[in-house]
Amino acid sequence: MELYTIKTIKLVYTRFYFFQLITISLFISCSTSKDKFFNKEYHKLNSKYNVIFNAQQALNIGELLVEQNTEENFGKIVSVEPLGLFNDNLERVQKIPSFTLAEEKATKAIQKHSMNFNGLQKNSQIQKAYYILGKARYFDLRFSPALEAFEYVLKIYDDKKTFLKAKLWREKSNIRLNNNQIAIKNLKLLLPQAIKFQKIYSEVNASLAQAYLNNKNQDSARLFISKAAAFSKNNDKKARYLFIHGQLLEKINLLDSAQKVYNSVIELGRKIPRLFWIHSKLNDLKIQSVQLEINPIIITKRLKRNYENFPYAHLINQFEARYYIDTGLDSLGISSYDKSLRSKGVDVFTRRSNYRELSDYFFKKGNFINAGTYLDSLIQLMDKNSFSSKITKRERKGLDRIINLETIIRNNDSILSIVSMNEKEKLNFFNEHIQKVIKIDSMKKNNSGSRRGIFRSQKKSQVKFYFYNEDQINQGKVFFKSLWGNQSNVDNWNSLSPVTSEVINEKFNSIDVIKTKNPKARTAAYYINLLPKKTETVDSLKKIRKQAYLDAGLLYKEKFSNNDLSIKRLSKLLKLNPNENQEILALYNLYKIHETNDTTYASKFRDKLIQKYPKSVYTSDLLDNRNFEKDKSPTNFYIYLHKKFMLQEFLDIIVNKNEYRKRLIGTGLELKLELLIINSIGRLRGINEWRKELKSFLEKYPNSEESKQVKKIVTNIKTKFEEIKPTGKKFKWIIVFSNTSEVDLQRLRENMILELNKRLERRKKITVDRYSDRYSFIVVHTENQYPEVNFLLKIWSNLPSFQNNLDNFVALSSEYNQIQKQKTWKPQTN
Repeated sequence: MELYTIKTIKLVYTRFYFFQLITISLFISCSTSKDKFFNKEYHKLNSKYNVIFNAQQALNIGELLVEQNTEENFGKIVSVEPLGLFNDNLERVQKIPSFTLAEEKATKAIQKHSMNFNGLQKNSQIQKAYYILGKARYFDLRFSPALEAFEYVLKIYDDKKTFLKAKLWREKSNIRLNNNQIAIKNLKLLLPQAIKFQKIYSEVNASLAQAYLNNKNQDSARLFISKAAAFSKNNDKKARYLFIHGQLLEKINLLDSAQKVYNSVIELGRKIPRLFWIHSKLNDLKIQSVQLEINPIIITKRLKRNYENFPYAHLINQFEARYYIDTGLDSLGISSYDKSLRSKGVDVFTRRSNYRELSDYFFKKGNFINAGTYLDSLIQLMDKNSFSSKITKRERKGLDRIINLETIIRNNDSILSIVSMNEKEKLNFFNEHIQKVIKIDSMKKNNSGSRRGIFRSQKKSQVKFYFYNEDQINQGKVFFKSLWGNQSNVDNWNSLSPVTSEVINEKFNSIDVIKTKNPKARTAAYYINLLPKKTETVDSLKKIRKQAYLDAGLLYKEKFSNNDLSIKRLSKLLKLNPNENQEILALYNLYKIHETNDTTYASKFRDKLIQKYPKSVYTSDLLDNRNFEKDKSPTNFYIYLHKKFMLQEFLDIIVNKNEYRKRLIGTGLELKLELLIINSIGRLRGINEWRKELKSFLEKYPNSEESKQVKKIVTNIKTKFEEIKPTGKKFKWIIVFSNTSEVDLQRLRENMILELNKRLERRKKITVDRYSDRYSFIVVHTENQYPEVNFLLKIWSNLPSFQNNLDNFVALSSEYNQIQKQKTWKPQTN
């Protein structure tokens, strides 16, 4: 018994000391400062199956998320690697938590398990940690830090495969940083070394192709992307590389070769992502329709019936839309575009291209309202700070004026056509409208109540029998009241009084409308009461409409070069009893449009203009038949006139305005010249005349681009005039000259300055200002002191043409400004 107890105690002590020894050994092996076998193996295993394993798993999840969530623009050359970077906004940050976690784990492995002795890394897993760190930063779109991590791998690698992978990813980072030439040089050196490693060799070729694509060298890109596809064993990447190769061949019109490449993608079938398969199929169909002139719609309908293609219905519908538009079936094309936009799962790039193509289509057709609407939708999908967004916004802004004019025309035509109807016609018109509204609302409710599928359940509200359907009962009541009005519940109610007078004179209770489940359905009387009744309002609508027709016609001719629409608008204007100015412009521009194509038709407008308005500037232009373009272009001539204005030759501009108008007729600079004339009148005749002329300009050209600025000027004239306050003690000595005196005021001013400089006097500011048609001033400006008139008279009295008369006067700067604006100064002598 005692022997057994002693043996047991010895065994317990042996186990205790053994575990203590193991614990001490483990504690000692945790140190990274000792270059021992046990230390190295411990840290190698611990990092490999703990931190680095977790980092690798996080990286794999992140890569999968990038692959699944990146939307690509197949309208352009697809990127070799799906990061979503090669678009408008290169500074976008892609937030995926997995990459942050992978970076943290890799960093932890480096910090806790690195064993660097005399520049040599003893833990072989650290190179893998740096490699994961670089990839995590790369996929997180931080390419400079990624480049740094891959450079460190190249310093500590211990096998060739790691070296090749690190070099490859370093050059991928260089490509993302737009160091394409450096990447091309290094990758070409890497090719012979990577040929034994098929996967790496394929990726090196693909990266070279991307670098050449970035440098716009598509010939070299085609060579390397074809090699990448040939050596790739990964079907997903193989499909991508083949598709890029097909796109590049299609771009240089090698359609047969491109078709073969697309067929190679199609043959991969379900081994590859369906998105690449469907794009390859559609591109193949496009080439067939061009080369063999086949109708691809039969095949696309079959594609749409395949359940595997349901998520890509938007692409098939877009393809059909393009085909219909190209073949002249416009209505089917627009319908297919609409189907594409309403498809489930439509990606942002398909929506953008649909909106752009629809906008371009309507722009070519001259429907600028629809073109502007689709551009608005396109802008909403674009990055606000991107260059393409700014271009699109500028394009949309260019349509603002014509859209505004067409909207005015459409609305006013509609209102005025209804106003011109008699009471019975109005009643019938609105009743038809109400019926359409009720029918549409009913269809919407029925569609929302039913669900798609093989088995459809019928709800109580969908029962066909009228009196058991609450919605139809309410719609019937509203429709009856809109058609017959309020009727008493008696026999033969429909023969008691005339229907029209009953409806027009009824007092319809708006509460009844609110109670109905269809608030859009109202009575005909409700709509009739909304129509304008006053003659002044109707006349105003007519006036605005006529001006809109004129401005739209001129805009189509000058800005959009659309003569057909211009003729349509101007011809319509002539039928609307236009005023004198409108009729002259319409006749002249119709003559100019038809002048080159139909001389007989053009002569009708010419003769009418000459007979009806013989004194018009446009008539004299036709009769004189001058060709001013030989000596000066219209733009240069306008610049010449503007220089005259800056030199204060206002009287010349006003006196010769008709001659100048002839020189700029039909050039698009007519309104700029008119404003130049108005500003000259304002400078010579004061602010009141200026305001009067500006208002007259607004009446003549209310919808022009220049009128926007004129409106601002007119509204600000009063406030600016009232808010002017005296500014310090700035005096001006005004020397008056008659415009009939033939004195060269500029030369006299120069002589006055020379006389002052001779006497070493401090230089004074002396200007020549035009005051009115009859008088001009030489103004001597002084600051903080009253001008020394007597002293200056002694200096200048000997100058020829200098005048010292009773009309000369001194005024504060603020007073002088008011004199020039209000033209309040009057001469004391004759």
